[in-house]
Amino acid sequence: MITITQDSELMKNLIPAETIPAGDHFVAFKDDNSDPAVLTLDSDHKLNLVITTNGTPSWTDFGKSSGLFSEGTNIQAFDVKQAPDLGLNICITTEANNGQSDFLLIHGIKPSELLKPVALERTIRGKGFPEIYHIYMSNLYVKEVNSTPLIFLAFKRPDRIVKEEDLGYVTYVKSSQSGYTASLDRSWKLATNPERIVDVDFGTHKLGTGAFVLYEAVNATKKLQFKVFTNEVNFVAEAQCPKDATCLASFLDPDTEHSVLLVGGEKITAYQPSEYVSPKQHGTIITTNDPSLGLKDIHVSTLGDELRVWYTTKANGAHYYTTKISALSKGRLVPLLADGQGGQISGLLSLRPRDRQDLPVSSLVSVRNHTDLLLLQQDPKSGVWEQFPFFHFKADTKVIEVYGYTLRLQAKALSDSGNSDSVPDETLVPTCWLRVSSSGVIRCIINGRTASLNTTGQWFQTDAQGVLNIVFATEDASCYKLRTEAFRPAKTSETSSSVHLLDVPTLDPTRKIVRRLDGINTEQDLRAAKTQSGELLITKASDDDVKKAATAIQLLREQIKYFDNEDEKSFKAYKNNVLTREQDTETIAHFLSWDDFTHWAGEKLKWLYDNVKEGWNWLVDKIEEGGRTLVRLVITIAEETYKIVLDCVSAVVQAVSWVFKKLGVLIQKLIDFLGFLFSWDDILDTTDSMVTMLGAGLSYGEYLLTQTETDVKNWLQSLKKTMKTQLPVLAQHDFTRVGVAGNAQQKTLQIQAADNRDKDAVAEGVGYHWASYQLQYGGAMNIAALKDSSSKNFDSEKIKEIWDEIQAELKTIQIYAKKLLKDFVELFKDGKFDFKALIAKILADTVDAVMDSLTHISGILFKAAELGISMVRELCKYEIEVPVFTWLWKLVGKGRPFNLGNFVSLLVAIPATVLYKAVKGKAPPKLKGRVTKSTFQEYVESGSVSHDQSLAGDISTFNMSAAVGAGTILFAATTITLIVDGVFESAGLESYSNESQVQSSYARGKAVSPQPYLALPNWVGNAIDSVSIILESGALVYSWPLRKHILELSPEIQACYWGAWLLDASNVAAIVVTRAIGAYQDIPRVESKRWRGTLAAITNIPVFVLQMSCHVAEKDAEDTPTADSKVFALTTPQFTRHILESWAKMASQWGFAVAAWTDEVDNEFMWIGLAAFALFKVADIGLETADFMLEKNM
Repeated sequence: MITITQDSELMKNLIPAETIPAGDHFVAFKDDNSDPAVLTLDSDHKLNLVITTNGTPSWTDFGKSSGLFSEGTNIQAFDVKQAPDLGLNICITTEANNGQSDFLLIHGIKPSELLKPVALERTIRGKGFPEIYHIYMSNLYVKEVNSTPLIFLAFKRPDRIVKEEDLGYVTYVKSSQSGYTASLDRSWKLATNPERIVDVDFGTHKLGTGAFVLYEAVNATKKLQFKVFTNEVNFVAEAQCPKDATCLASFLDPDTEHSVLLVGGEKITAYQPSEYVSPKQHGTIITTNDPSLGLKDIHVSTLGDELRVWYTTKANGAHYYTTKISALSKGRLVPLLADGQGGQISGLLSLRPRDRQDLPVSSLVSVRNHTDLLLLQQDPKSGVWEQFPFFHFKADTKVIEVYGYTLRLQAKALSDSGNSDSVPDETLVPTCWLRVSSSGVIRCIINGRTASLNTTGQWFQTDAQGVLNIVFATEDASCYKLRTEAFRPAKTSETSSSVHLLDVPTLDPTRKIVRRLDGINTEQDLRAAKTQSGELLITKASDDDVKKAATAIQLLREQIKYFDNEDEKSFKAYKNNVLTREQDTETIAHFLSWDDFTHWAGEKLKWLYDNVKEGWNWLVDKIEEGGRTLVRLVITIAEETYKIVLDCVSAVVQAVSWVFKKLGVLIQKLIDFLGFLFSWDDILDTTDSMVTMLGAGLSYGEYLLTQTETDVKNWLQSLKKTMKTQLPVLAQHDFTRVGVAGNAQQKTLQIQAADNRDKDAVAEGVGYHWASYQLQYGGAMNIAALKDSSSKNFDSEKIKEIWDEIQAELKTIQIYAKKLLKDFVELFKDGKFDFKALIAKILADTVDAVMDSLTHISGILFKAAELGISMVRELCKYEIEVPVFTWLWKLVGKGRPFNLGNFVSLLVAIPATVLYKAVKGKAPPKLKGRVTKSTFQEYVESGSVSHDQSLAGDISTFNMSAAVGAGTILFAATTITLIVDGVFESAGLESYSNESQVQSSYARGKAVSPQPYLALPNWVGNAIDSVSIILESGALVYSWPLRKHILELSPEIQACYWGAWLLDASNVAAIVVTRAIGAYQDIPRVESKRWRGTLAAITNIPVFVLQMSCHVAEKDAEDTPTADSKVFALTTPQFTRHILESWAKMASQWGFAVAAWTDEVDNEFMWIGLAAFALFKVADIGLETADFMLEKNM
């Protein structure tokens, strides 16, 4: 049984990417998946290609990647036309010698073929043409010459063409058996000598294919001519031309397959084929009911009978006219981009499926702030436009700030609620697939790759934790609803019997922010409202607008409650009518049809939002419609009134955003008021505290190593005796009486859920996991660059000495560990806590073998501890450059250096601070300047600090939240390490080198695995290992036992406490050194990975026994208290959590070991190990979170 946890936040997110400069000229076209791609000519005369492959937008120098141009070639002009089958014709002219130009035509090429060298047979060249300034190209073809397009070349700037010779018609001459050469025809003539040629377009008629030419004759009289070029008959005709004509466009009528001509000016005039060949015809004005338009440029997109006429105005606004080809004058005119924002546009019309219907999706590429490309996309049903930055992922520290929503969906396995004996199958979760749909088209980033959501539902593969992270932009806080419809395990097809339907409620991200408006009821409430940053929300707004807004917000909140009730009814109907019956997949997928925006005049709302003016009159009122009471937004501009019915939550939220913008509140400030905001000052203080604690802990560790005279081998043998003494005690303990039998997932959720639902939601939330998300998908682990800023090198001689000693012993231990493998993993694979069975497996012989193995390498471990501390110190000094985090640190770091120590501390500080503030209602305590080696030593040895009475309590609560945060980040880092080391190769999460590519995409129902990672060969340069090492070290410091408390227990239990912690410490130290050995000895990562897995497995058997012995002693102290035992006495709930934590730690470590040995065990066991690692690590983090919430509520 699978369930989905869901969370969403309106927030500012960061993408490691760079926007695309618009350049001097750009043309949009559709890629193989009908998503927008662009060719753009920059000011350096380079032609750049922007296209998405495998969910990753790339920006490529097309002149170089195509292999068609020599180094340093300057591109002068280009144009692109696309056929209905997505085939492209690309015409390019380049600078040649002596002020001339060379011509190149690439014809019939698919978009996906643009990323590799272009085959010569796809090209036609021409040499020695006059210098070319502009290209006019058609989608009409010369069929005799490989279906090549009709082309005019302009030898002057378009606004300076005055005669026919300034335009050359391209002809094609056969130069070989299969090839052609381009040449020019400059002898063509117009019927009247022109004073200026205004525009050129192409058309086809039953008389032949040719060109439409708009020109000025004497006295600025406008003329319109159609001239045939592809017929031996020299046909020329002139129709009557509108006096104010400025531009031309044409399209094919699908019924007649002849061209219809559109002439733009103050109106748009259409000429049918019979009209533009007749000198008496004036055409038909199709925008009869609209005011003067003032067209500057015009082009069209068609799809079947759908026609979209895009145009820019003389005031550089962008508008469109949408209609049917069969009814040209019955369309509607829609303003899209305000004056000054639409100087250059390139529009597309794509076909996307929706609820078993085919509705066109419009896309428009424009220029933002006169510099960068901006993508606008329209939902086909609602007509609502959303805008997104056009970007490419950048392998450096550049960042794009995206204002919008971040969603987190996580699959979790549960037991069958109808079967008390069932257990969750956790092997289903890692890298599983989820089918997700939305109530409208959303262009987004899913687990680090670009994708689109729509109403039909598409399959997306989760990461190793079963998580989908979804990020998308919004300019007005509105958002479509999302639904997770179905689940299937990894490596199964979408048509297989493994598809399981889900009864997951619809996720409406806007509801969370609307609920935050509950405190706004009056004009005074609005005036007094402040953002989370402490600023007044409204600073400039009229009293009338504020009064209207207060009334509007009350009405809009009431409408939200109504829709909430409606959604609950729909969801119940879905569960009753579909999930309880056998239904075919298609019926199930579409039982709940998305009904957003059925009445919403969404097309014009973007323009209304962008152009909010002070003097507009508006109100929000109620209406009765279809038996429902609905709210509407009414806006009056001059003599035109827009009445927008708000018939869904998303519509209401967009109306809320419009109201706030009318009050002067933009999206950034609205997020500060209603959305999620990181408290960066608090997080920075927590980061400093993390660095302080790590430094103090390492210093104290070094001190202890120099002071100890313990014979490590004798100590381990003594510890072995203690463990063997404790085994019968554990075997006789009745664990069932405290309710710890059962399965891991359910038990963890039960413990966390009690009275902590809101706080637990924080630990499952977007903000808490944001650092983990950026670590995995922000590019941090791909390209993080370490710079050695220290003068001290690691002790290579000591590393070599350790290597010589460790080789034989590790091989022996690994052989023994693998013998235990199947016995132990069998206990973990079903997700149950079965303490009796596990303890029965840990026989005295097992303890002997494990402890004797550790004794053999005890000297190595002691040396590793000394060297490990030194190496961690040096690592922390390394300067680092990390996508997203370097940019973020410059913003919030207040001049501090960004080294690896600060980076890792920042990663941990983000979830730790979010959790601490949710539980305590305040920021974590500040420890910088308060904790030193001496104060840390005093705290550990006495439980207090003499000169600072509050410091011990601050360290205690700080360490608990820090340990939870470190565990969360370490889980993500360890997962990445497993990916890098190839563990997921059979799961679809392959790591890849620069030379190889993953050959799948999110296109049209297909999906890709999460963004893979580059395997870096050198340990010092590998940020993945470095991060993990510092995290492991920090976790040890945060869990350092207090000597005073331990001394209050019996000598045997004291030995258990110190033994468990020191074995953990030695394990971490050994991991540090084995990775270093791997780098210095050039040992493959797969080998050092096995060492780490071996050490983790072998040390965690005694650690588990020792920790369990401590917990049982603590519980006994609670059952039979004495004066000395009260400090350590555990209640039953505490005891339950602590023993479950010990189980989860051991199970996750053995799961990690199995995954690390994956190439040496059956694939089945790799999946069992992976599932055990993920399940029990999450359970461990959850239990530690519960500890923090329930035990330390100060």
